[in-house]
Amino acid sequence: MVDKSSQESINGKLYSATVGDLIFLESNVPHALQNTSQGSCMYFAFQFE
Repeated sequence: MVDKSSQESINGKLYSATVGDLIFLESNVPHALQNTSQGSCMYFAFQFE
């Protein structure tokens, strides 16, 4: 089995994420995504106004 994990920095705090996780953010919150697995990482970003 291939490890599919990532790490999300949200407003300076790190959170672990894996396949199927959803992350909701308010507007203007600093964030970054880092792939922590050996395989590829895919994400979708939706913005609502």
